[in-house]
Amino acid sequence: MIGREKGVRDRVVNEKSQATAAAAASLPVRRSVATDKGIRGRRTRNLSCSAVAGVQAGGLSVTTLARSLFGAFLEGSSSTNQNLEVVAALVRMEASFLKNEDYLQQYRNISSKLRKRFLRKPNVAEASEEFGSLEHTLADSEVWTGAGLCCIAVARCQQSLANAYAEADALTQAARCYAKAEHATRDILCPSFGDNLLTSASCYRRAIAIHSSNEGQRQPSPQPGAGSSSGKSSGSTSPSGASESEQQGAGSNIVPAALSIELANTLEMCDRCSEALPVLLSAADMLHDCPVQLLRVLQQLHDCYILLGDLDGALKTCVKMLDVAWQQREQQTREFSSVPASFRDVISRCEVASLLLLLILQPLPQRTPDVLTNVFNKYSLSSVASQSNGQCPAHRSLISMINGQCLAHLIEINAPFGDRGLWCLLQSVAVAARARDCCAVTELAVPLTALLHHLPYHLHLLHLLVLHVNRG
Repeated sequence: MIGREKGVRDRVVNEKSQATAAAAASLPVRRSVATDKGIRGRRTRNLSCSAVAGVQAGGLSVTTLARSLFGAFLEGSSSTNQNLEVVAALVRMEASFLKNEDYLQQYRNISSKLRKRFLRKPNVAEASEEFGSLEHTLADSEVWTGAGLCCIAVARCQQSLANAYAEADALTQAARCYAKAEHATRDILCPSFGDNLLTSASCYRRAIAIHSSNEGQRQPSPQPGAGSSSGKSSGSTSPSGASESEQQGAGSNIVPAALSIELANTLEMCDRCSEALPVLLSAADMLHDCPVQLLRVLQQLHDCYILLGDLDGALKTCVKMLDVAWQQREQQTREFSSVPASFRDVISRCEVASLLLLLILQPLPQRTPDVLTNVFNKYSLSSVASQSNGQCPAHRSLISMINGQCLAHLIEINAPFGDRGLWCLLQSVAVAARARDCCAVTELAVPLTALLHHLPYHLHLLHLLVLHVNRG
């Protein structure tokens, strides 16, 4: 009897549970907040586990994944909660990834091998190799500060081994690692105190000093017995010795100058143009025997002056560039046809920039160098007629005509970048600016902007000229 009642009760309970399940299946599913959090937590854990597997496999770095997710967060392609969960997963992933590979502990272990012990000399070469391998590992993982720290340790080891060139190379690599760390911080729009940039600049300067001192020691000194040789022999050997010394002097400062330019580029990318100026000036002093490289450094120095608003310094730099470019020719005629192709572009840039700077600054004629006077006279109306009179006397009757062949040939020779339209527009702008014609300068700036679109600093000078004329 009791067993029969128990069976009936079980059947009733089963029927009620089946009816409840059927009713629940027909209704829309509603999960609680706790259920949603649990599901999102499982998804986040699965994401972090897959990301850790990808990083450990070497196909994905933590920094790269963080940058992509931060970019998606800025674009708003996903919800805020999902991005915050993914960032939390990245933090846990990085902590789990570095738990078993603490590079600071490895650094301490390698450094402990360099301690002086009683009757035992430390193996500095082995420690240097271990620091180098750790640096490669950290560089592959984009841990730039740790890689730079290891490079500095390698430089110290090479210094103790009296290997100056290896020390300079390690310091250069450390400077590049710290510069990459600073750029990575700025790329993700994080606030930076500039400590990585200061360390990078210090390493660059130390490497430059080492290379400069080594190159100074490598220069051969004159032998005391060289003057006692016969005049015939000395006369036969002096030209070759002079040429060799000039070649050694020209190439002795190439590496320090290259490192100075690299340091200046790093400072410019971090908006430190004022700190890059003395570095570029020192690089220009090192490259006084290499005109092509010197013109490139002076061009970069000219751009820095324009960015800082020092138009007087930019004009003085243009004077130096024109002097260097024109001094490469022994001829007195200053025409583009007499200049090698490697200098034509530089001279064209300098002439356009010098003309715009002269129209803005308007220096006194007594304080204007001859190079700038020639540039200013080149774009005046009277200079074309005088030059055409001197070069084509048989066609003086055609000088007054703008379409004369002699005048067209003269413009083609002296036009910057070989563009007649640019030459005519610059001449028109010079005349309108001297006449204080605001409307004419504003109208001429439109086609001139289309021709100078590949020169951003010249466009900035043109904009300053338009503002200067309108204010005047």
